[in-house]
Amino acid sequence: MFKSKRSFNTYLEKVYLEDQRNLLPKDFDAYLDKYHKGSMDGFLCEYDLLEEEEEDIEELYDINSDRYDNWIYKYRTINFPLTLYRNITLKSDSVESIADIKLSKQYKKGNMGIYWTDDEDYAIAYYGGDGSEFILRSKINEGDVDWKDTLFMNMDPSLGDEENEIRLYKNRQIKLTGIKKKKDKKWTELDFVIKI
Repeated sequence: MFKSKRSFNTYLEKVYLEDQRNLLPKDFDAYLDKYHKGSMDGFLCEYDLLEEEEEDIEELYDINSDRYDNWIYKYRTINFPLTLYRNITLKSDSVESIADIKLSKQYKKGNMGIYWTDDEDYAIAYYGGDGSEFILRSKINEGDVDWKDTLFMNMDPSLGDEENEIRLYKNRQIKLTGIKKKKDKKWTELDFVIKI
């Protein structure tokens, strides 16, 4: 079946990566057990919310249990390949060619970023620097997603719902399919691979 040990190892890695979202804890209690010392106190400590009043903890549990269920449902119903978006800042005011992207600092460093979103409206530059804002569009496979960190970031009560983040593994190669100026409607179509 396998021509070499390398092809077998590649197959095992693919199977592991594809099954990762199914390995996430099945409910909020299992999530607390696995990542937060089995308690709401561990969860609140992780996200710097320990000052909450005692009577608010039960309400916080209910709210975050519902949030957890919603995130898990979303993850398990995503179809791949998945279109993602990321906001970047370029020195140029317009993208006339692929060269504009390839000349950007992010591209030269081989780091176009691991923080993406599947909803274009959430593609916001938090630390963009000087220049014009653009939205990148890409296609990814399931094995590109770091499900544990994606869940962990989205469960952060202070910013998870605001960012709607899909976190990717570092040093992956993904396909860029488009770019547009933040305020524009029209996409410039792309078809090349970048390293994140």
